[in-house]
Amino acid sequence: MKTKYLLLGMMFFLLCANTFAAEIEPNDTKAKATKLNLNGSNTGAINPVGDVDWWQVATTSDGQLNVTLTSTNGLYCYVTIYDNNGTTLLASNYTNGTVTISKDGLAPGTYFIYIYPYYSDQMPSYTLSNVFTPAALTNDPEPNDTYTNASNLPLNKSKTGHIGFYYNQKRDTTDFWKITTTGDGLVRLSLTSQNGQYVYYQLFDADGITNLHSSYTNGSQSYDVVGLAAGTYYVKIFCFYSDGFAPYTLTDSLIPPVQANDPESNDSKKNAVTLNLNSTVTGHIGYYANLQRDMEDWYKVTTNKDGMISITFTSNNNQYVYAYLYDNDGSTLIGGNYTNGTFTFNTDGLMAGTYYVKIFPYYSDGFAPYTLTNSLSKYANADDGISNDVAKKAATLPANTTTPGHVGFYYKNSRDLIDWWKINYTGNGDLTVTMNVEPWLSTGGVPYSYLQIYEDTLAAPIFNQYNNSGTVTATLTGLSKKYYYVAVFPFYNTEWFSYNLTPTFTQKNCASISLVQATSNGCSNSSLEYQASGSHAPYSVQLYRYGKPLGSPIVVNNGNSFTFDNLAPGNYYATVYGDGATGSCSSTTPVTTIMPVIKGETTSGITSTKATLKWNTISCVVEYSVQYRVEGTSSWTTKTTNGNVNSYQLKNLTPSTTYEWRVAGVDMGNGETATGKYSSITTFTTLASKNENLLSTGGDNLITSLYPNPVSDVINLSIEHGSGQLNLSIVNNIGQVMAQRIVQADAAGTIVSWNVSEFPQGIYLVRITNGTSIETRLFNKQ
Repeated sequence: MKTKYLLLGMMFFLLCANTFAAEIEPNDTKAKATKLNLNGSNTGAINPVGDVDWWQVATTSDGQLNVTLTSTNGLYCYVTIYDNNGTTLLASNYTNGTVTISKDGLAPGTYFIYIYPYYSDQMPSYTLSNVFTPAALTNDPEPNDTYTNASNLPLNKSKTGHIGFYYNQKRDTTDFWKITTTGDGLVRLSLTSQNGQYVYYQLFDADGITNLHSSYTNGSQSYDVVGLAAGTYYVKIFCFYSDGFAPYTLTDSLIPPVQANDPESNDSKKNAVTLNLNSTVTGHIGYYANLQRDMEDWYKVTTNKDGMISITFTSNNNQYVYAYLYDNDGSTLIGGNYTNGTFTFNTDGLMAGTYYVKIFPYYSDGFAPYTLTNSLSKYANADDGISNDVAKKAATLPANTTTPGHVGFYYKNSRDLIDWWKINYTGNGDLTVTMNVEPWLSTGGVPYSYLQIYEDTLAAPIFNQYNNSGTVTATLTGLSKKYYYVAVFPFYNTEWFSYNLTPTFTQKNCASISLVQATSNGCSNSSLEYQASGSHAPYSVQLYRYGKPLGSPIVVNNGNSFTFDNLAPGNYYATVYGDGATGSCSSTTPVTTIMPVIKGETTSGITSTKATLKWNTISCVVEYSVQYRVEGTSSWTTKTTNGNVNSYQLKNLTPSTTYEWRVAGVDMGNGETATGKYSSITTFTTLASKNENLLSTGGDNLITSLYPNPVSDVINLSIEHGSGQLNLSIVNNIGQVMAQRIVQADAAGTIVSWNVSEFPQGIYLVRITNGTSIETRLFNKQ
């Protein structure tokens, strides 16, 4: 029994010895520290007296390290955590039971645990364990401690990180993030500190130095930075306290204005953006990026008529913004205002031209999305559109007709302050001139306006009056036929008005026009030469084709002849008006037909009753008019071809009769027909009747004819009936065969020609046979 208890005691002793001797000795210096697995435990003992123990534990991420010491023999013992250098104390405590010491905010690394007895003459034994708790959230990419190596924070996204975590006497004090915005707007930054420690988050400009906004929180917070332009910005994260640390979540958002931005750069007149007439655009002014602020937006608007430009401007964020309208030089201010809402200003009395709009904030740090609208209001009376500011440039007023005009309108630092007109008076002594003035578009008021009439511009006017009633009327009597001059101008040289003038009188001495020469030359190169006379030049001449105006009227400045060129075939006439004449005070020429003359006339296929007329076609002719008659008669028979063809066959002619014929081209338009000049007369003689020179026939009637007869050179044999092979021979009066040939006849008709110019004069026979029929005809060789 004693032996049994002795064995049990020895086993317990060995077990205890193994438990308290698990450390690896010697480990009495940092350099000899025993490895303690992360989240592991071990045992140790201070033995002999004066012994100390060092342990090392390696962490793999940011977080909190908890070390627990249990004194297993009831003796007091110290436990401490040191930084990697083994001298920087991070946490410490002592116990004769169990104690846990903690150090949060540690970065990954190797840390050391130092254990020693509270009393130097004691030898405590212990159990040592550690628990590592990783920090919440994923860490940010390192290094990112300057803006030059900032981590990317995508737009409208969130990122997590750790700040202030410590290792080896170094603390990650700063995190930089880079944001790149794609448009103007509000940048919102949101930060959440996950451990309740205060953390700063600052927004910097693209230089990484200029602070745009800053705040801090120990929970969750957001702030907005408004008026930022598209660009690159940096966010700096750091702890409020120098020994602070925290896991965090950073979120960015870009909230753009509703209104789209204007095209940049448009910060000067030189590169102003085109603002289409009567249109609306949006833009942004005063937005900031990279140490610069977009302080000016320029627009260019081009008007096509005189009138009033209206500019409507809206600041869409209630910040005060200017809108100015400038003359063409971009420096002469002609209208403008400022608002933090919506306003409209009008600039009246402007000529057609190019003007500039400048947008800029009221305050140097102001910004706004805006809406810009322009519109042009026009006067009912059109601009006269001529340079008539001196008497010698006076334009003629049409008689009994209302003529509009503008005077005093502004552009390029100048005003058209006077308009001169003249009246070609051809009346019987009485003249009335009425001027009507429109109210201003901007105010509805009627400006004071002058009307003056001169017989001699170097003398006093024969009529001189002004008012602001809207109508000025001059009634003149006892006038002689000549030019009178009219001057229109505003009473004040800073004003303008739109007006119309009507000279009323009975017109006399109307112009006349006559045709000098018409030349037909092909399909597009014909011409008409006219001459105008009477009344006064300049003459207004309108050419008509088929009763419709051809182009616009031309102005003829004297009585010399003038020509309309490059004319196509057709019926033409011209009208003329003298200077200022209207209505029935005109003259019209008779209708002239232009048509190319037809050429190349020939006659073929002549029989006793038929003949085919041929000519050269012309591409621009619609059809042809053919006239023929018996030679010696006066009356023509007219036929029309079916389209643009080169021949026409006459039928039912009289045998042995001489005919004349001619042809002309025909064109059509607007319900009219234009027939050109006929060609020269061409003659032909029909053949004798079928049996006139028939001597004999047998079997089938071949219906042949000979022409011409008598003949001097070539005789033609026309075979109108019969087909197949024919034997032909010519025999003289003594029965001698002079010529013979075999031909293949066509049922549609066959013509055989013989040159008999070498035959002696006399009577000859032509014998035709087809095997079943023989026909003989007589001809006289001269």
